Amino acid sequence: MSRLRKGDVAIKNDALSNYVFELRSLWLEYQERGPGNVSGARWDAVQQAKVTLVSTHLPSKLEDVIARSHDLARKCAEDPQGLSFVTGEGGLVPRKDLHDAFASVLGELDWFRGDS
Repeated sequence: MSRLRKGDVAIKNDALSNYVFELRSLWLEYQERGPGNVSGARWDAVQQAKVTLVSTHLPSKLEDVIARSHDLARKCAEDPQGLSFVTGEGGLVPRKDLHDAFASVLGELDWFRGDS
């Protein structure tokens, strides 16, 4: 993977930082409120930050991380079960693999920003 280099346009790093901020905010809200309870405004902010970010030329590996993170965020915001599965008794059980994947993409995004 290649980080954003010092020669890259500053707006890319600003856009990436904004995307990561909005993504972390959504993740925290999801963890606090649970599946099906993320505010529409929080999801809208993530989507807008992504649009701004992908409007610039990005390394393909970063584009892949953004796509994975956006898919996980969409599940948190739009799927009633979020990152959980429904049990036969009607309860929700968090999927550890998806929770770990969300934490992992946040770490990868931090790496691209040079924060690791």
